[in-house]
Amino acid sequence: LLLQMLAQRRINNDMTALALYLIGATVLLSDLSGAMNLGLRTWPGFILLLDIALVSKMKQHVTYILIVSVTIWLYLNASEEGYRWGLYDVSLNSAADMKRNYDCTNPPCRKGILIGLLNNSMNIGIIFLDFYFTRGFAHGHEKEHEKM
Repeated sequence: LLLQMLAQRRINNDMTALALYLIGATVLLSDLSGAMNLGLRTWPGFILLLDIALVSKMKQHVTYILIVSVTIWLYLNASEEGYRWGLYDVSLNSAADMKRNYDCTNPPCRKGILIGLLNNSMNIGIIFLDFYFTRGFAHGHEKEHEKM
């Protein structure tokens, strides 16, 4: 729906930026829930938000806010997986749900900080590579459009 409205120029860039921020916050909260319950992880939705921001010619600070937000989230998540400092303890699950979802005395189980950060490096790499290539595509498309 957002892409359709952008294509028809029915909303301006400020409204699009606000929508991207709100969707981004929703994606992060949903990913926190998925991380706590070892369920579906939604952080890759940020890749689509970045693509929308770049292709729709958002102001540069919008893309930087999105990429910094997801980078901070992924490192917070990796540090929680490795060190268990309490981020996942905000879960609203009952004791029975926790026992059913986890197989250790202090769920979710520790993985070790190094393992968590190394696993997370691939996620960060995906985001930055996608940002690099999409930005190049958007700039090339803009130049072609100016020639016409």
